[in-house]
Amino acid sequence: MCGRFVITSPPAALRQIFGYVEQPNFPPRHNIAPTQPIPVVMLENGGRHFRLMRWGLVPAWVKDPRKFSLLINARAETVLEKPAFKNAIKRRRCVVPADGYYEWQDRDGRKRPFFIHRRDGKPVGFAALAETWMGPPTAPLPARPHVPMPQGDLQSVDIRLERSGCCTEIPSLELYHALTCSSHWA
Repeated sequence: MCGRFVITSPPAALRQIFGYVEQPNFPPRHNIAPTQPIPVVMLENGGRHFRLMRWGLVPAWVKDPRKFSLLINARAETVLEKPAFKNAIKRRRCVVPADGYYEWQDRDGRKRPFFIHRRDGKPVGFAALAETWMGPPTAPLPARPHVPMPQGDLQSVDIRLERSGCCTEIPSLELYHALTCSSHWA
């Protein structure tokens, strides 16, 4: 599963491909890791919008996020069965723009990173899930880095990669289905 990914495309190019209305300006990032803020495209009020969210899902039902292991991936084969993803898969899908990701291979006792990307260099979109964790008003926030959201909520993202076909062009109809929760994942 993906533990690091890359965004090097210019913000204007990503905006054109993913069709969000905001005009964010962000630097290229070559080694994005879990818990870091990442760009996400969500469908809100009938339009696509750019948001920054923390990579790592904490289900809404978790009482204390410090005692829960951060979820950074979900498997397509089991995402419908896992309680941690049950609400998000039905209601809070999003897409994470990227230019590729790293897979690690162990050779001769030494791990080597391999960069997986499209041959033509165009960006890809990772299907993702978003969740909002809200604790009691007096609950301390986790010590992990996060992006503050309105009312003190922590929004997070769980990236789900499908190994087959993840580095191909994204037809706009597939992007629509991914964001509207109307695809084959009920």
